[in-house]
Amino acid sequence: MAVIKPSTSESKWTSIIDELYAPINASEVSILARRHSFVMGDQSFIYGDIDTSSFIQLLHRCSLPQGAHFVDLGSGSGKACCCAATHPSLDRIQGIEFLEPLHKLACQQTAAFCHRVSDEIEWNVSDSLFDMRHGDIKDLGWIHANVVFLNGACFTDEMMNCIHQGFSSLHDHSTIITINQPIDRAEFELKFHQPIGASWGDATAYIYQKRPHK
Repeated sequence: MAVIKPSTSESKWTSIIDELYAPINASEVSILARRHSFVMGDQSFIYGDIDTSSFIQLLHRCSLPQGAHFVDLGSGSGKACCCAATHPSLDRIQGIEFLEPLHKLACQQTAAFCHRVSDEIEWNVSDSLFDMRHGDIKDLGWIHANVVFLNGACFTDEMMNCIHQGFSSLHDHSTIITINQPIDRAEFELKFHQPIGASWGDATAYIYQKRPHK
């Protein structure tokens, strides 16, 4: 059953999400978590966030089927998942995060988002809209999603090779959104790209669609 979402301006969504995340220092949580998980030397775990307004606008450029399933690979504090919840076609929002403290923060923030929008815009959203998981994206348990987001600016070649295997297993016409990670494979068509704001400075966002299998 489709989730009915209220018609709300992009500026209102941005205000709600930015206010929720203003007190949060996800980068500091990430540094401490990496230290305790012994992955401090792995650059794939370096934390970075996208600009809320820019990402909401980017999502709304995507033509998606009603009831689409969004997954964020390396979901951090859950901010991109909150942004995804604003898209009228996305009914299931999934985030996968390896570092447990960040995963717990994402669960906290997505629950707070649900309560906030229930109060402010009269959308009686259920916590079940979000499926935040503590796990490893290299396990490829996300290949049934039809909208995949990857903020992989610091991902190693080894990590990207594994993720590209997952991309190849996605359904035809699936949408892939990447930050600073162009996909040079014939099976994916570049639909759009543009500069986007990020916590570390300027970045480039890409939107791809998987071509039908012949």
